[in-house]
Amino acid sequence: VSWPAAKQQWCCRNFAMGCSSEQKYDCDAGFWNWQVGWTAEKKAFCCKEKNRGCEAEVHVEHHLCAGHEEEWSQCPDQPRCIECTPVDCLFSQWTKWIEGADCIGLRFRHRSIQVENNECGLPCFGTKMESEPLPHLRSKCLLLKQDCVFSSWSQWSVCENQVDQAVRSRHIDKDSLNGGEACKGRIKETRPCGGPEARPCIFSEWHQWTSCSTTCGEGYQSRMRRVASEDYLSGQTCDDALLDTRSCNDQACPTRDSQISHWSTWSPCSGNSLQRTRRREVLVSPEGVGMGFNVSLVEAGRCSPPEGEDCMISEWSSWTQCDKSCHGGQSYRHRRLVHYNINGGQCPIASLQEVTACNTQPCNGETRKCEWQAWQEWGQCSNERGAGLAQRKR
Repeated sequence: VSWPAAKQQWCCRNFAMGCSSEQKYDCDAGFWNWQVGWTAEKKAFCCKEKNRGCEAEVHVEHHLCAGHEEEWSQCPDQPRCIECTPVDCLFSQWTKWIEGADCIGLRFRHRSIQVENNECGLPCFGTKMESEPLPHLRSKCLLLKQDCVFSSWSQWSVCENQVDQAVRSRHIDKDSLNGGEACKGRIKETRPCGGPEARPCIFSEWHQWTSCSTTCGEGYQSRMRRVASEDYLSGQTCDDALLDTRSCNDQACPTRDSQISHWSTWSPCSGNSLQRTRRREVLVSPEGVGMGFNVSLVEAGRCSPPEGEDCMISEWSSWTQCDKSCHGGQSYRHRRLVHYNINGGQCPIASLQEVTACNTQPCNGETRKCEWQAWQEWGQCSNERGAGLAQRKR
């Protein structure tokens, strides 16, 4: 009853003291030092409920002890030399969960020390920041490529003697997704208990920064380093970035508006062309935030229809020799169509061949007049489309 709520909460979480029946252990608090800092009851509870703080069964040989040991404690009836009112450390409440940047798939929350403990008060015991996987990834992150990720190596198993072998293992923490790289490497390692000295992983020095990606405006530059020496039997792997980037060239780019030439002259209309074109070109392209043009660079126009031309008929030829010497003969002359009418020109109906009577004097004193037959029907046109020629005879 006399304990403050903060002290009751702290002692319940870390030492299972002062707990009410409804309280449970906080299996995240003090996990970094669970092997030493947690009580056996808390280890058993968190191992069963959260699978954290589980201790592997280790076979320990029992030996008889020889010698003496001492234990010191305060005298219960002896007053303190200096009176001290305990002020225990007190955490603030956890903040709301904050989603991590990009697509790392984690969210974070933090807390701070609200009350510092004094020399006789209990210190704060636990982390100031926690992270956990997001319950649901954002839609834009679902199809991102994800490489396979190993978990951290477990601790080396306990050696029973110098000729024994220690074993450690790891597992696949994240499978590859959407074409990501598969995990490559061992999932179990062994080392002799009395073997060579272990060495941690060592990074090389950072290389120089690359040149900026742009000459003006916001750009980026990067630098790299490599793993100079791999971990050897220590379990201390290189768990940091090999590529570092930063922004550069904050000065603004120069601004220039675009310029367009005047229209060219219209292309000539030739043959059966129905269209003509004209063009213009970009003389100066825009730079920075300069003004651009959203206009066409080529225009098409309609060609004017050509003037119509009438058909042309040649001159009459000379009359042919009369086919009879007496009693009414016939002589012929003809002409031809030099070219058809085009583009709506005229071509009147005209005869291309003429006949006339000749040597009409009777051979035996009798005379008879010539008579024309009736015209035949017009023949078929020489062209299915455009100008053509049709004939009829008698």
